[in-house]
Amino acid sequence: MLLRAARCLGVPLRGCDERIAHRGDFYGQDGRGESYPELITVAAFDRIVGSLPEGWTELGCHPGDADDLPAGMYRDERALELEVLCDPGARSSLIRHGVELRSFAELPVR
Repeated sequence: MLLRAARCLGVPLRGCDERIAHRGDFYGQDGRGESYPELITVAAFDRIVGSLPEGWTELGCHPGDADDLPAGMYRDERALELEVLCDPGARSSLIRHGVELRSFAELPVR
């Protein structure tokens, strides 16, 4: 059902579109909710960007202004992600590694 909906909308569905790799390692918690803020730093971002394969990759993350969210699941990590992604060092990393930010709307048609 999800794949059919994605096709109707003209959007890729994670894990079902071989044109796009997925990276979920810019994430600061484990499966039990244990926080690992050291995974959400400019240096960690640079390591991830430097190891991306050729082609399209979706970087899974959930940046946001967490001030209005209740304490709990991933609130503090969202703010860290936003801080790192807005840091000039993140932009420098993209440039240094030759990575271009793109929209899935620009993904070539199969």
